Amino acid sequence: MDNAKLILPMSWHPDRDEFFEALRIRPNGLGSQLFGKVFDCLFVHSLDLKREYERYYSVEYRTLSEYIDVRYGEIISNDDLEAQHIFLVTWLPQIMDADYDDNKLDAVFECLAQLEDTHLENQT
Repeated sequence: MDNAKLILPMSWHPDRDEFFEALRIRPNGLGSQLFGKVFDCLFVHSLDLKREYERYYSVEYRTLSEYIDVRYGEIISNDDLEAQHIFLVTWLPQIMDADYDDNKLDAVFECLAQLEDTHLENQT
């Protein structure tokens, strides 16, 4: 069983440039190196549980909710299950690790919430 650090339901697949722009990070700088690792751990090296379920596990498990509960021991709300993507993150870079002072976990979550809201507004 994979060790879930974080589950991120998203209504869209994030784009690296949008992510950097929302964090006010310039391309090719130190910030892009540090937060490039953040983007990669959240959206490149993570598992999209919805996609994994549809491709491989929909025969074995009756529902996506059952799959996530049995396989990863996580309960997800019905609203989160409706998201287009559900990313399972199994590791976090030090810059996001809550065990370290001055981590940027909250800033990243605020950025993702802002991007999610913007994306949802553009859909309507």
